Amino acid sequence: MKISYFKLLGTLTALSLCSTSLPAGPPENSFKLTLETRPSGIELRVNGGAASGAFLVFESNTPEGLSNHPTVAIQTNTALTDGILFSLSTGAISARHVFYRAVHYTNLAFIPPGTFTMGSPESEPGRLPSEGPQTHVTISRGFCMGKHEVTQGEYLDVMGTNPSTFAGDLSLPVETVSWNDALAYCAALTTKERSEGQLPASYAYRLPTEAEWEHACRAGTTTAFHYGEALRSGMANFNGFFEYPPCDGGFYSCFNPTGTELSATTKTGNYLPNASGLHDMHGNVAEWCHDWFADSLPGGSVTDPQGPETGEIRITKGGSWDANAWGCRSALRFSIYPDARSSTIGFRVVLASVQP
Repeated sequence: MKISYFKLLGTLTALSLCSTSLPAGPPENSFKLTLETRPSGIELRVNGGAASGAFLVFESNTPEGLSNHPTVAIQTNTALTDGILFSLSTGAISARHVFYRAVHYTNLAFIPPGTFTMGSPESEPGRLPSEGPQTHVTISRGFCMGKHEVTQGEYLDVMGTNPSTFAGDLSLPVETVSWNDALAYCAALTTKERSEGQLPASYAYRLPTEAEWEHACRAGTTTAFHYGEALRSGMANFNGFFEYPPCDGGFYSCFNPTGTELSATTKTGNYLPNASGLHDMHGNVAEWCHDWFADSLPGGSVTDPQGPETGEIRITKGGSWDANAWGCRSALRFSIYPDARSSTIGFRVVLASVQP
């Protein structure tokens, strides 16, 4: 991660630049920012490494505000090879000084707000009643989401332990973690990055809501998987003997005698990402979501749903290395007790603003 500060003075005729950097991984992930004045406002140009990721530009009328409750001026998710040009308006800020802070999270992808249809149509083979009724969902605020499931190395670095059954390679996803464990990790990571000056006080890590997870997974698709209507052996880490769509009705699957069953997790990022740059949304480990489980979706049109206010069981999405292809569908919802731990369950994080 790289952080730079820009101070704009007076009437846009004088420019003062001060910059501080934090560790950002390999040199190829570094970038350069320049700030220029124009009659219509300010232009921020970004050039640097080819790494894609979530890019946030904060603005505030005090330098202290950048570390507390900044305004998000720009959010995007793209590679930096050819440069990005942002037009920044200062009309909303009446103070003499304007400060900008640009942060590039190479391990996160920005998921823009939007609308999608949650759940599965009645025509989807193997559909369960809990996947309906289909619901028109609006996600009103963008958020950043981990490109990969949280790895054993990341979990160990923050929590000091590695509970995983398939331990030994820190690039594997962490598993054998409960919902409560995942929440504790998000809180500890938030505290750690705030103390290191890498995270404004108005932002925090958390688990995705079920709606956010499905919105991010689908990435604009309406099919059973973000890959399309079919999931075949080798496309993701699942029990490749049982593919989808079903061909014989057994286990909602089509038996492939030459399919691959790894019977373990694989390194995060081994398989092709979806259109938002997210890996392993189908298979590898099932992923905890924030919501309590309900027997059905709300139906109709809703905005930023978060599930029932109370409950006994939470939700996992995406299926795992042990699931057949049917169990990895975008709409499928599994209900798990929040204190349960399994080698098939892990999680990924969301970074978003803390709502007032």
